[in-house]
Amino acid sequence: MKRTAAICLVLVFICVGTVNAQDDTICRFIQDGLSLFGQTEAEMIAGLGQPEKTDTQKLASMWYEGEFDVVTTLWYPGLYLETLYLYQQEYSCEYPLMVDVTDPSIEMTRGLGVGVSREQVWDVLGEPMMVSPEVGYWMYECEAEDVYFYFSGDTVNRIAFHGYFP
Repeated sequence: MKRTAAICLVLVFICVGTVNAQDDTICRFIQDGLSLFGQTEAEMIAGLGQPEKTDTQKLASMWYEGEFDVVTTLWYPGLYLETLYLYQQEYSCEYPLMVDVTDPSIEMTRGLGVGVSREQVWDVLGEPMMVSPEVGYWMYECEAEDVYFYFSGDTVNRIAFHGYFP
């Protein structure tokens, strides 16, 4: 009886460890994807050059009357980026809000990018948290951030990372 209980306990730890390893892989992939081109608009432009188009949208701060948060959008061929400047007085910060990739020549982390197979995504990230056969995507999430893999047949044709917006 003790032996059976010990074996069951070991199996539970193995299963939990596998789930945690998958969660860590997904979280790392999402975080790396969001920051691959830089954390701020300035870093992104410094690394990628001038975008084809930019847009800046001011939003009234949710916490500080009379102040603004700013969403900046940068368009490159096959790459759409958004950053959020969040006004928080001396704790203000800017970070990636969205990274949307459709160009297969853009190298992503862990060997996943536009043009890879559905099987490759599964092999690296495991079972998706959500599957939409109608729209044709798999979604993975980590806390408040997520990534969507869009497919054409069995091939990824778009990867969209979404950062946290408070």
